[in-house]
Amino acid sequence: MNKRLIKIAVGAMTLGAGVYGWHRMQVRKHGKLGFLAKPSRFIKYAITLEAQQVPLYRQLADEAEVNDQPHFATGLRKAMYVEQQHLDDLSLHAERYGISNAPWAQLGNAFGLISGGILSLFDVRVGLRVIAAIETTAAEHYREAYYHLNDDELRKLYLKNQVDEETHYTWAREMLGQY
Repeated sequence: MNKRLIKIAVGAMTLGAGVYGWHRMQVRKHGKLGFLAKPSRFIKYAITLEAQQVPLYRQLADEAEVNDQPHFATGLRKAMYVEQQHLDDLSLHAERYGISNAPWAQLGNAFGLISGGILSLFDVRVGLRVIAAIETTAAEHYREAYYHLNDDELRKLYLKNQVDEETHYTWAREMLGQY
């Protein structure tokens, strides 16, 4: 099982490095958000991100409960509900833009199940570091996307989501200090 876990981790890191490299090329070509600067692309990305966070947090909260860490579990469940609200709100805007959210939500859900399964195998601090990184990136992307819009409703949503993501990464960093 250890070899299988290592293969999965190496595969995930390789895929991540490839996506990161591709994204860096897009940033050079299109600016700070890369190919996400187009509003319809950002909505798809944000749906995928938010859909990924829901099962990730659910699995980590379940694991925290098993490990008798109720404070950590409660914080993760609270974040999970907020991320679900983000997903629901983004889905409404996707519909308004004529974007099908189903494939993006399914992709994000799959990523969340995989990442949650892998992270639950490690110490809680690893999960907290990953959460802090994901939430920091999400907040930065919402902040940047906000400036590429002329849609006031979507701007309000992005600003609200940015503040929520900032709250989540602040919480994760605080928890790191406690564990």
